[in-house]
Amino acid sequence: MSKPYSVKNPIPTIRQFVEALDKDKAERDRRINEEALRSSLRRGVVLSTNGRYFDSINDNAMLEKAMITCKSALEGFARQIKWDSELCLKATNNLAIIHCELGRTDKAEPLFLKVRAGKEKILGCTSISALTATNNLAILYIRTGQLDEARKLFRRSLAGFEAAHGSSAPQTLKTELYLGHVFKDLGNLEQAEIFYQRAKKGLESASDPKDTAAHRTVCFSLADLYDDQNQHDQADRMYREACSLEELIVATEPPSRAPVPPRN
Repeated sequence: MSKPYSVKNPIPTIRQFVEALDKDKAERDRRINEEALRSSLRRGVVLSTNGRYFDSINDNAMLEKAMITCKSALEGFARQIKWDSELCLKATNNLAIIHCELGRTDKAEPLFLKVRAGKEKILGCTSISALTATNNLAILYIRTGQLDEARKLFRRSLAGFEAAHGSSAPQTLKTELYLGHVFKDLGNLEQAEIFYQRAKKGLESASDPKDTAAHRTVCFSLADLYDDQNQHDQADRMYREACSLEELIVATEPPSRAPVPPRN
């Protein structure tokens, strides 16, 4: 409720009144435009999710649509607000992921680097979001065969997760799992086993909600590792445990539904 007019709060002039109306309209337009951009970004995420599913049975057309939609949202956010705002960074990250899915890793890398720099600037280097951005970049380097670079980044994010969020944090355990994969690919099976076992121990002792899928993955990874070293008894135990976890996942997850393509 507005204050009554008085000597201290005089009736505005016509010019002041019009300026206030224009300011209110500009703010309403800004909010409407921002919501439209948010909607465009959400549509891009849906398209990219469906595109990843349909890629196995169709083609990349939906991912291409997702890329165009996310790129349009990003350009709109960049015009309206700073490029390193959380909204712009989210759109940039989505665009990078789509480029990865399309195999365009050369275009994804600068986007992931931009996201990491922005997250570190506005949220801090030890924030979960910034450290996750580091992991995303490391995963890209795994895909491009830059295993030493991936190892360095995972080491960096692991130290950050442990220091800021603890050794039992879900992000810490997943990063240990990633490091196990990298060391296995580098041929350092001893280090791979260490990180797999660290991740397994942490996932087993984690409080609810338990990440059963990650636990299953680390068991399968250990089984493959032991099998490669002809440690067949240990491999068999890990395979059995992984299969039990897989059965638990299937029994507890809701019935799967194929993503529905959005209408044109």
